[in-house]
Amino acid sequence: MADSQKKFLFVSNPRCGSTWLAATFGKLEDVAVDYEFCWKQDFELQDIHMPMDRDGFSTSQTLEAIAPSSLVVGSKLVLDAHRLIDYQSLDSLFRAIEKEVRIIHLQRNYFDSLLSLEARGAVQHIDISGKNKASITNRMKPIEDLGAKDSSKPPSELVRKLLIFFCNDLVANELCKRADKATHLDYETAAKDAPRIAQFMGLNAGRDEVEAIFSNPDVKKLPQLSPNRLASHEKISAVASVLERARNKASHENLSLFDFLDTKRYDLRVSGLREAVADATEHKNGLDKCLIRLFRKSAGTNAGVFRQLVWKLKERF
Repeated sequence: MADSQKKFLFVSNPRCGSTWLAATFGKLEDVAVDYEFCWKQDFELQDIHMPMDRDGFSTSQTLEAIAPSSLVVGSKLVLDAHRLIDYQSLDSLFRAIEKEVRIIHLQRNYFDSLLSLEARGAVQHIDISGKNKASITNRMKPIEDLGAKDSSKPPSELVRKLLIFFCNDLVANELCKRADKATHLDYETAAKDAPRIAQFMGLNAGRDEVEAIFSNPDVKKLPQLSPNRLASHEKISAVASVLERARNKASHENLSLFDFLDTKRYDLRVSGLREAVADATEHKNGLDKCLIRLFRKSAGTNAGVFRQLVWKLKERF
């Protein structure tokens, strides 16, 4: 089965619906979905996590081991929302994901992702807690408490997370460019596009079967949150909208993180971002301050790793 087995990976920011999609597709007979892959994570690993940043890691071999006899096998890679990825170590990530692995770049409205992340953290609501085949739901605990909390973080901290979301999507674009097969998927239309994604994965399931499983998923979408849970939510939403327009341009023109940093080849300026951040943070140099703090938090004790990245981002912004 190894030679004919199709492999896929959802790649996204946190709170974009990757668990909902992975678990729902995992209900089909011909597909197995397990684990959440992570790269240089800055949190305590749980049973669900599969760290990739170790020598010789192979995404293809790891996926095959999940279910060697399955026609299609996949997982999800959720990129860190708390710090920038070390762009100088990205080659290791790219080597760990073989070209044969099909990439599904999952995108969501930035403000909704931020609101969900700040209010709920990593909460998932699952109807069932076990299956008879490899499934990501086997590694997750049902959550009964659907309560959410208000965020007390200042606007500058929220802006920094939006900047990380944007950079993560550019990294995902690079993964798409390197894969033999890749596609983009919007969270807002994911259920409607599910039959197309099933075909992209290489599944034999028909439209009716795919639509049926999405009408009764194991991982439920959670109730809509009030934007008032975030400080200065209208101004933060404006920053998110500016970055989304730049992300959509990057996806449409197939631009990646490296294209964005290449000032000689592309002119991907994020028009209006400096003004929007200044308004949200109530400081005329708000964007500069956000980038400097983000750079310090991401770099830790190795400040030189991010210096070039931060200054080039400032040039482009």
